[in-house]
Amino acid sequence: MLKPIVQPFCCGALFACRDLQLKLTKWLCDPAISAADICEANLVPPRVPTQIEADWLWTFLQKIDAEKSLLIRAQTLANMPVTDKGLLSDWVDSVSNLASQFQTTPPSWPIIRPAISNEFWNAFKELMQAFYKKAFRSGLPYLADSTPVATGGVNYAQFVDAFRNSHRLNPDPNAREVCVICGGPLGQTPEVDH
Repeated sequence: MLKPIVQPFCCGALFACRDLQLKLTKWLCDPAISAADICEANLVPPRVPTQIEADWLWTFLQKIDAEKSLLIRAQTLANMPVTDKGLLSDWVDSVSNLASQFQTTPPSWPIIRPAISNEFWNAFKELMQAFYKKAFRSGLPYLADSTPVATGGVNYAQFVDAFRNSHRLNPDPNAREVCVICGGPLGQTPEVDH
């Protein structure tokens, strides 16, 4: 059973965060950048649009995940060979170009990861997943309309509440909730985007 998917109230914040991920990836994949360049002094506009986003991103990179800071993962990527940086950057461009998939003859979806070492791929994957696991859960640097804010940005709990409320089959708050894709019950897990 497919249901219409209502865009969440915070689409602007989610799109802005995706753009921030892309800007971070492009910085790390820049051939002129090495691990030594990944520091707070170099994370300033115009590398990211505002100082609010720069400050938030630097704080985010200090977070610890699996006993290593995300900064170490970023530095690992910045130290990739230039060829690997190009492969990862091209792959990110390809998977980020969702509009191309809605053309009459869309390009093949890149189902195979770029041909870079497991060390680099895992560093990239862990860094990107941390935006979801750590950043979105604690709060993004954006209001719902994508306006940068130092505090009080959209967080995952707000997104879940809004998404669940706008996709209920029944307005009764105790009614069973279903996934808009598979039609299965959402259950007690917090994920609405499974």
